[in-house]
Amino acid sequence: MTVSPLDPAWRAARCFVSCRPLGMTATLTAMPPGMSGATVYRLDASESSAWALKRLPVEARTSRYLEIHQALAHARAGGCRIVPQMSTVDPLGEGHRVGPSLLDLGADGRWEMSQWMPGRPAWNVEQAERHDEEDLLTCVDIGAEAIARFHQAFQPPVAADPELISATLGNKVGIPEAVAQRSRRISLLTQSLKKLLPPDVSQAAPAAAVWTEAIELLRSEWSSREASMRAVLTRWAERPTPVHMVLRDVHRDHVLFETQAGVPTVGGLIDFDALRIDSPAVDLSRWCGSFLWPLKNALVGGTKLGSAGPLSSTDPAGGFTDLMSAIWSRGMAGYRRICPFSPRQEQLSRDLVAVSTSIALANWVTWVVLERRSFSAGPGVLVRRMEELIWLWRAFADDS
Repeated sequence: MTVSPLDPAWRAARCFVSCRPLGMTATLTAMPPGMSGATVYRLDASESSAWALKRLPVEARTSRYLEIHQALAHARAGGCRIVPQMSTVDPLGEGHRVGPSLLDLGADGRWEMSQWMPGRPAWNVEQAERHDEEDLLTCVDIGAEAIARFHQAFQPPVAADPELISATLGNKVGIPEAVAQRSRRISLLTQSLKKLLPPDVSQAAPAAAVWTEAIELLRSEWSSREASMRAVLTRWAERPTPVHMVLRDVHRDHVLFETQAGVPTVGGLIDFDALRIDSPAVDLSRWCGSFLWPLKNALVGGTKLGSAGPLSSTDPAGGFTDLMSAIWSRGMAGYRRICPFSPRQEQLSRDLVAVSTSIALANWVTWVVLERRSFSAGPGVLVRRMEELIWLWRAFADDS
């Protein structure tokens, strides 16, 4: 949607050096809303200059975004050009220049602007039936390689033993933050989900059947799932592993692909709001895990990856072990072309996806049903997300 000339986004755009001067042909387009609460625009300053202008969520901490910008600059300085270049705020322009690339316009919000990265996600839910399994697995491979290139910028030049990386460039060996964070979240969810016990809670759920289905799953199975998740996390809380700056939310929508001479390549990485120091296994877990649902859709009624027979739309875990093996095999191959990744790290990445998807189902029910939050992405997007999480909940239960 084209933005009105009176929108504060135009005022913000004029404060960034990279797109000045803005000519009469410049256009500003509001992008479809996501889940983060940020508002994103595409600014076409000229025929060859496109930028992503982002209004930060109200609750976002300025110091947090300055940290993110610093990390992106470090990655680009290390040769990782698949992360965007941040535009500089004009120190003589209007508004308050909070940092080199962060603008505060008071009541009109805080803003950042970065290079518009080319490409599109590997999987489009609106065209799910058109996706080929091998094409998706190829994207898993080269996407994992791209993630490794980002990680490489934060690793020592030489790391012969991936379990004993020296503590330089933000590297150290410790307990991954993802493990502690998920343990804390499980405790909070256990308290929140007690409110699901009264029968009338289902009446407060949105009309779509997936919400009632999710509530019933959590009522009947959360206790046992909590115990299994805690057992997994307790093991990893006692096993230090390498940690450094990672993306932490690099799923199938946040790696953009383009085709060059018929070969898919990564055009760019986007959305760095979750970036911080953690285990690289977190990124591989998030990336590979986000392809379980697309591959399931590509394979239902079609070719089987292994020997257990075709995936079934009615049997949630039919062939699930083969599905995970195929995805992780390609993801590990792509990542290891660039960076070392030990068997221990690979196991952590597999364990985290099972825990994370279970937490995600409980999160969405808590936010939408119990807390009555609204999301600008719209009910259809949320229903599709819940369908995916319900399938994953059952698949991991049957696979355990």
